[in-house]
Amino acid sequence: MLAPICLFVYSRVEETKKTIDLLSKNALASESDLHIFSDGAKYDGALLKVNEVRDYIKTVSGFKSVTINESEVNRGLAASITQGVTQITKKYGKAIVLEDDILTSKGFLSYMNKALDFYQDDDSVMQISSFMFPIESEGLPDTFFHQANNCWGWATWERAWRHYNHDAEWLLKQLENKGISWDTFNAMQGKEYQKQLLKNISGDLNTWAVKWHAMIKLKDGKVLHPKSSYVANIGFSGDGENCPKGLVEGRIDDSLDLDVVAASKLSGEEALRRLGNYCKKRYSFWGKCKRRLQGYWVSYVRS
Repeated sequence: MLAPICLFVYSRVEETKKTIDLLSKNALASESDLHIFSDGAKYDGALLKVNEVRDYIKTVSGFKSVTINESEVNRGLAASITQGVTQITKKYGKAIVLEDDILTSKGFLSYMNKALDFYQDDDSVMQISSFMFPIESEGLPDTFFHQANNCWGWATWERAWRHYNHDAEWLLKQLENKGISWDTFNAMQGKEYQKQLLKNISGDLNTWAVKWHAMIKLKDGKVLHPKSSYVANIGFSGDGENCPKGLVEGRIDDSLDLDVVAASKLSGEEALRRLGNYCKKRYSFWGKCKRRLQGYWVSYVRS
């Protein structure tokens, strides 16, 4: 059975159209059930855009079925995703998860379903990721394990997702009790995970992905990653709930057909080394400045 697809939308109709258009061009789209979760308007000024998105998703076709879940209230992205994923995984045992700003390659659904099937009974594998930073992929195994969550096109099973906990303060205490250092927790990505978790505790941020990342760490779980990205994130226009302005992340490669089994047979040590070197530059002071300036420039050009 193919995994159901959960798509979370809010008020960005153009991004939503692009996301669904490319998703529908996947070879397995016509055999897949699409569940769209539409969050309610946060304030009166957003109602028009929310309704515009809702009018559009009612016209969506190209899938085995399309089920629309409209919230009468604004739950926020974190609650929308955690509740939606819980609902679908409890019913179907697994789910592929997308937000309204994730463009997918034509092989995305095939990759996700093959991986979900192959690692179904391996409790140590808690998530399938479809995104990879632009590391040099020549000579690497097609897929490898890295203990870091990425929420730009991902999938999981009910057996893993049942462990999700939204209490950031509790998660921090458990990490401390287990002796998991910040260096280990940050998984080579600067201090990003650390800052996000602490901001969730202080109330300055309300997100879900860092909490799922924390639980993966606590369970000593694995995340399957591809050596090249199947997705691109176009949500850096400044309109997203938690995304600042910036460049498009990732790429669309319709020829990509990676072996999901490779991670179980081949060492991912070299892939992790290259990823570590890339992240060291990306999350350095100058790396952050460069991305921010590039983001402002792209925003200026587009305007």
